Amino acid sequence: MRAVRRALLPFAALSSILVLAATGPVSAHTGFESSDPVDGSIVETAVETVTLAFSGPAEPAGEGFVILEPSGTIRTPDVVAPDSAQQTWTLGFDPPLADGMVGV
Repeated sequence: MRAVRRALLPFAALSSILVLAATGPVSAHTGFESSDPVDGSIVETAVETVTLAFSGPAEPAGEGFVILEPSGTIRTPDVVAPDSAQQTWTLGFDPPLADGMVGV
């Protein structure tokens, strides 16, 4: 019986290595890709829309999208419109967001 186990050991090891090598990384989370205005930018004029792009389908969580204006005021968008794949979201504001640094 030991001889059979010894003979199968290299096959089992090789099979394990091949299975691990064939599988790629798995990601269960959608990542942030880009925005317009660009992330980290300071705008010089009032902003009527903000566009957010994600690496996969995204759903707003909790209270949904909230915005921190330069004055410290927290606002919710007046319009929240996803594309058909829910990878790009357009947020609309009326009145527009004040100029300066805005957090989404």
